[in-house]
Amino acid sequence: ERGLRKVWASLYSDRAWDERDWFQVPQDAASMAVLVTQGFPDEDANGVVFTGDPGDPAETRWLVNVQVGDEPVVGNDPSKVPEKDWISVKDGVVLGVQRARSSSLAAPGVPVLTDAQLVELGTVLAGIDAVYPLDLGDHARDEVLLDVEFKVAKGTKQLKLKQIRPFLKAATTL
Repeated sequence: ERGLRKVWASLYSDRAWDERDWFQVPQDAASMAVLVTQGFPDEDANGVVFTGDPGDPAETRWLVNVQVGDEPVVGNDPSKVPEKDWISVKDGVVLGVQRARSSSLAAPGVPVLTDAQLVELGTVLAGIDAVYPLDLGDHARDEVLLDVEFKVAKGTKQLKLKQIRPFLKAATTL
C-alpha cells in the first residue's frame, strides 16, 4: 500500500511538475495509472529475449540473454556474464537453438535454460510476435523487434513473461 501511494504521489512531484511545464503539458491534463504484477522474489532464471539481434539487422535468429536466479542480465560486474543463446524461428516455428556462451554463474557444462525451455520460449514468443500490436511509425515491421523480459519460476519451472516492448534495431551492421 505504501509503495502504491508513493508511485501515485509522484505524479505531483516537483520533478514531474517541472517536466510538464518544460514540455508545455497542461498540469490538469496529467493522469496516472499503476500496473501491479506478480513479484518473483526467488526464481530459477531471468532473462531478456529479442526477436532478432538489436545490433545486427542481418541476423535472423532471436537473441536470448539469461542468468541464474535473480542475478541481473546486464550490469557492471564483469564476473557475472549471462548465458547467450540463439533461437532460430521461421514462419512461427522454432527450428533449433544454438549456444553461444555459458553463464559465469552456472555450474560448468550446465546451461541456465535447457534446449526444451528455449524451444518453449521461442514458441510462445513466436505466437506473440505474430499478433502483438505495434505502432510502426515510419518503420517497416522487420525493423522493429520485440524486447521481452522473462522469468523461470522456482520449483514449477514455469515460464513467465514480465514485459514486452518494441525495440528499433540498428540501421547498420556493427
